[in-house]
Amino acid sequence: MCACNPPYFTAGFQSSDPARATARHETDCTLEDVCRCAFRLLKDGGRLSLCHRPERLAEVLAVLRASRLEPKRLAFVKNKADGAPWLFLVEAQKNRKTGLRIEPDVLLSTGAALYGKQ
Repeated sequence: MCACNPPYFTAGFQSSDPARATARHETDCTLEDVCRCAFRLLKDGGRLSLCHRPERLAEVLAVLRASRLEPKRLAFVKNKADGAPWLFLVEAQKNRKTGLRIEPDVLLSTGAALYGKQ
């Protein structure tokens, strides 16, 4: 199993702090780099788990498949049940057949909601 929280962005505003810019933007590590490294580390059937931004969903799935990492499970992360997702979680397996299962949304509650505050 490999897990990665890769840089989310390819363009847009970048922090002046080099460490923060590297963590959030694909300046030093691209999605292709992550997939290439995971493929090298995993045995056949091994799993790679990623979290990423919904606006890059199609690209992430395409890069995974091009890297022979087949997307198997996908879930969206939301702050509100009726809100738009702000993140997705995907699990892929090395050298496996197609077949993607959509999992229930992951709903994150804020501290205020846990204590009944609005």
